Amino acid sequence: MALGSWTGLAKHGLRGWDRPGTHIVVPRGAKTRRLSGVVVHESRRPAPEDIVRLDRLPVHTVERCAVDAAAWQESPRTAVGLLAAVVQQRKTSPEQLWDQLERVGQVRFRDLMRRSVADIRGGSDALSEIDFVRLCRRNGLPEPKRQEHRVDSRGKHRFLDAEWILNGGRRVVVEIDGIGHMNAARWYDDLLRDAELSTGDGTIHLRLPASAARTEPERVLAILSRHLQSP
Repeated sequence: MALGSWTGLAKHGLRGWDRPGTHIVVPRGAKTRRLSGVVVHESRRPAPEDIVRLDRLPVHTVERCAVDAAAWQESPRTAVGLLAAVVQQRKTSPEQLWDQLERVGQVRFRDLMRRSVADIRGGSDALSEIDFVRLCRRNGLPEPKRQEHRVDSRGKHRFLDAEWILNGGRRVVVEIDGIGHMNAARWYDDLLRDAELSTGDGTIHLRLPASAARTEPERVLAILSRHLQSP
């Protein structure tokens, strides 16, 4: 028996993905007493190698917790978003998630999770960026470079969500703004960040809302196609 799934992820320090109850994982068929507030998951793969000790308690590794929690969701988007979150928050790496998926066997959303981990490994840092890259891929647009490193005019290190380098050295940079960017302080910082990254070399900077790739894909594609066309 081990703490796992959402409870295990919280023990590993994942933020923003809290779920009610204490989630424990037991071998399939194990007899357990049902207690209020305790969510029991039965597993066909006890895998002692997936258990670590945190605060003297047996807890599944963050990779095992993430894959289990993702597989036990109804929503495939939640599954993908969770895998992106554990990498974004530096709790694990895409390579370690991939290794876990190789060992996990046939679980729900496994193929989707494998594709998503490949996208994360390619540079996507959040679910919104995965959506954006897949939109480009499905519609024949060149895939952008992701999380490209830049140093701004103040010497600070920045990472761009998506960047294309076109013929003649022209660049198109896209920033994917989630709901958090609507916060006044965040908006203020974002505008200054754009100004500090500006180089005066004709680079086109675009800011797109995170949900646009899902809700208005044709509009996003029209914007990208116009800017990616050769002059």
